[in-house]
Amino acid sequence: MRKTMLVLATRNSGKSREIRSFLEGFPVEILDLNDFGPIPEVVEDGATFEENAYKKAQFTARILGFPALADDSGLEVEALNGAPGAHSARYAGPGATDDANNGKLLDNLRGHGNRKARFCCILSLAVPSGPALTYEAYCEGSILDHPRGTNGFGYDPLFYHEPTGKTFGEMTLEEKSRVSHRGKALGELKREFDKVLKWLELRLAEEDAARRHECHDSKA
Repeated sequence: MRKTMLVLATRNSGKSREIRSFLEGFPVEILDLNDFGPIPEVVEDGATFEENAYKKAQFTARILGFPALADDSGLEVEALNGAPGAHSARYAGPGATDDANNGKLLDNLRGHGNRKARFCCILSLAVPSGPALTYEAYCEGSILDHPRGTNGFGYDPLFYHEPTGKTFGEMTLEEKSRVSHRGKALGELKREFDKVLKWLELRLAEEDAARRHECHDSKA
């Protein structure tokens, strides 16, 4: 069976690794932005995870000409009125490191007794012409006073998952995938992926037919 090309709209190797692990065994060839030369950076100026996920997926699909899967995820902390939210990756400023973002989060939570938080994930799978599928999931937890664990990325070492008694930073990839926001969203995508591949095949065929029609009209 011919494989469908799918581009992950990320340069984050941690995200790529998690996503690839879910889609193993399907007739799909998975690349990410590290497999391509320099391309313009999408401006993630959406007010919500869904806006940013779609913007990344649609932009990447249009620029590269292949279906693209984007994940926009982040942390919402109750005591901070949902911050850092859609700005999770750049909470401490543009280009901020994980350590800088974690440090700012701990500074802003100093003195707060309420440490409730949740991770949110929106997946958007878009074709070059624009249509997209959306999946979303959440994981409830709390923020510790200090990091624990060296696995994962982002806020993982601070995010405590009570049912397992571990932070995301203490979990293996397999453990995290079973309970995390991204794992849940990817699990939903995986359960429907046979249908998703048919959807992609139909949409890509429509785009190819539209291009041939435009080419014919231009020669007429």
